[in-house]
Amino acid sequence: MKDKLTRNIGLKILSILLASVLWLVITNVDDPVVPKEFRNVEVEIINEDAIHALNEEYEVIEGDTIDFTVRARRSIRDELTEDDFVVTADFENLSVVDSVPISITCPKYKGEVEITEGLPKHMKISREELVDKTVKVDVIAKGEPAEGYVVGETSVSPIFITVTGPKARVDRISKVVAEADVTGASRTFTRISEPIALDEEGNPIESKLDYSEKNLFVSIDLYRKKMINVLLNITGEPAEGYVQTEQKYEPEVITIAAEESILADIKYLPITEDITGASSSIEKQINLLDALPEGENIIIVDEDKTVAISITIEKMESTEVSIWPRDIDIKNLSSSLDLDFITTGPIRVKVMGPKDLITELTRQNLNPYINMAGYSSGTYTMEIKTDLPNSVIYDTPKVRVNVER
Repeated sequence: MKDKLTRNIGLKILSILLASVLWLVITNVDDPVVPKEFRNVEVEIINEDAIHALNEEYEVIEGDTIDFTVRARRSIRDELTEDDFVVTADFENLSVVDSVPISITCPKYKGEVEITEGLPKHMKISREELVDKTVKVDVIAKGEPAEGYVVGETSVSPIFITVTGPKARVDRISKVVAEADVTGASRTFTRISEPIALDEEGNPIESKLDYSEKNLFVSIDLYRKKMINVLLNITGEPAEGYVQTEQKYEPEVITIAAEESILADIKYLPITEDITGASSSIEKQINLLDALPEGENIIIVDEDKTVAISITIEKMESTEVSIWPRDIDIKNLSSSLDLDFITTGPIRVKVMGPKDLITELTRQNLNPYINMAGYSSGTYTMEIKTDLPNSVIYDTPKVRVNVER
């Protein structure tokens, strides 16, 4: 038996070797080892508490994704996906130059997959001191409410929140906002919103920031709009020897918004200007917000919230106009009565007023008259009146008349 086993031992060993080689050749022909590339595979960070324990925050400068090549038998290679690989950067291995080796493994196939190269080989980070900042939260309404409505009072809870993050990022925070979409809204509502940190230019700060409150409760009031007139009320008198001749203001109509119960009681918006002692024309802007009723939530919808007023104040000129009884119109005398003037002319009327009116004043356009309403037969002393505008001051000379049937 022993002779049979040892007989031609060399040939038998050679046969085994040849069979093994043949098997390898056949295997490599049918299922060869081939490469496969993976690109932009995300690198998972582990043990990042090693940074936080130092009261620091980090930012990845390079190596948040990696490209690598593997080799495996075609049967395995064709089945490989990114999910078969564990790509990590362990912050426990952080070097003094803030670099972390990137590890790539394939647990599913273990030794059957060879990872030939990976770039970059290290994740590079920057570290910063971790700081806090308490910031007031502002509400920003997005979109347009329903037709005829505007955004009124807004509120948010909590009003202040604490933001934690890298010092360079936290120092850039100008404000924190909570956004609420008001598109099509016509009634008060409350929404939950996330805080957003903005820089001075209004751009979101994209970085690792932690907020003391993740959910903010935002309330938005919707007010109905209404168009009302602006009325200018002038009080007082200008300086002696001066007169107010004209007043203008713009706009005469504005749009306000408030709760409907408040709007129902508002017919117009009065503004007042005191011209007491004025000796020159007045031109100024008045803030309409100051004219709104106190204690009411009313907003002015118009972009310009001022009214421009112009009040003309002129120095008075004086003149004297001579008239005759025949120039005087007799008004409201009973048709059954006749009137004769006892006073003869000329009758001098002293007039003071704006220069442009005074210089054009004559006996023909003074239009003097006496009012005989209610008078019967008799002799009377009557005041001469005119239809001159209020900006003209004149004395009131008298005439004697006789009335008979």
